[in-house]
Amino acid sequence: MNNKTDIFKKILKIYDIKIDIIENISETLLDKLINLYDHDIIDEKYFDNIYIKCLGLYHQYKTKDYDKMEDAYFILLNKGDTEIMLRLGDFYKDIEPDFNEMKRFYLMAIKKGNNEGYMKLAEYFKKNNNLYYKKCLSKGIENCDINTLNNKGYYYQFNEKNYELMKKFYEIAIKKNSLIAMNNMGVYYETNSNNKKEIEKYYKMAADGGLLIAINNLGLFYQKNNRFEEMEKYFQIAIQKDNSDAMYNLARFYENRTFEIAVQYYQMAVLKGNDNARKRLAELNIV
Repeated sequence: MNNKTDIFKKILKIYDIKIDIIENISETLLDKLINLYDHDIIDEKYFDNIYIKCLGLYHQYKTKDYDKMEDAYFILLNKGDTEIMLRLGDFYKDIEPDFNEMKRFYLMAIKKGNNEGYMKLAEYFKKNNNLYYKKCLSKGIENCDINTLNNKGYYYQFNEKNYELMKKFYEIAIKKNSLIAMNNMGVYYETNSNNKKEIEKYYKMAADGGLLIAINNLGLFYQKNNRFEEMEKYFQIAIQKDNSDAMYNLARFYENRTFEIAVQYYQMAVLKGNDNARKRLAELNIV
């Protein structure tokens, strides 16, 4: 392994970025990363996503210049990078505590299909349960805001596995038109039963409301049940919204059917920063 690669791997290790991207890194980008410490402004010629991520992490952990950190992160945020949404949520949870900003970024990741946002919110509310919910629940559960209802429902769904209480919170949230609660009810029925009618009902409610994760979940549900025309319809809806997970899912579907179409969708997903698509193309030896 050459010296450039060794240096790059050290940078990645320090700043907690996945080592496996080294396998497909370009020499040009490698040079930029090695010069990381010599650049503290974002120029168009350094607009590679990985470089910008390194730069944001550099300012977050090394210089503590949070304005420059946000300059870098918001470029990736505007490209739909859910890892950055989660990092910003963590930042406003741990570094500069701001509940509303933390919640905003975690929910942003959830709506883009990253379920880790749910886990982070559930963990936060588990630690702060009495402090946060006492005021809300004292007014009566029906008067709680949608986010509180969703977070409590999620907590009972995945932490306590108390499905009776989960349904209680989600059903009230659904009455308030919460797309996330609709999707999570679909996840519950898909995980815990074979009630296809209920699975489809809740996913479709959320998908038709425009929630991307539900659109993907509904597409995958139709795929599992060999309803391929409906599957493609919903994946295409998500793709029109630039959702890389739908591109990846459709590529996987076509891989053993029409390989050329599969490659096209993998490449589309890669351009949107989808790491699974990049890995799959590497496995297929396609540059």
